[in-house]
Amino acid sequence: MEATVQLLVLAELSGEDPYQRALLSRVRQEHLGQHLRIMGHTDPVTVATYLAASDACVLPFVEGAQPRNTTLLAAMSQGVLSVTTSKDRRGYEEETNVFYVAPGDVTAMAGAIQRLAGSRPRVPAPNLPTWSAIACEHLRLYEDLFRKCGGRESDPLSSA
Repeated sequence: MEATVQLLVLAELSGEDPYQRALLSRVRQEHLGQHLRIMGHTDPVTVATYLAASDACVLPFVEGAQPRNTTLLAAMSQGVLSVTTSKDRRGYEEETNVFYVAPGDVTAMAGAIQRLAGSRPRVPAPNLPTWSAIACEHLRLYEDLFRKCGGRESDPLSSA
């Protein structure tokens, strides 16, 4: 029995963007519309719900995944297999359940999903930063910058 695949795109795809236009054109050419649901921009609770129900999260960042990619962090926090791009990482990291490929390597992404989806129990990745920890880190950074500027006297906004 052939598996049914449903690809959920939790973002807008616009015909105005050349890359997205090409992607939508390919979906039409290959008659993949029945397997694709473009959900548009959604709220965080809806994203979390879809991630929790997913076999894999695919994040083909053109420039490679960055620490600020909150969708990747959300998928890791739920333990869902994440397949994403990186300029310097390759292969599977078991601790985080993330498989890294070079940007644009669609074949490697598809292969990783076929090999790894559903192959291990979902365990949230350890040591992920919490939002409060991220906020505290930003606050410390701003406080350090403020001290280096000499306090309010050097603050360009203080005269406003």
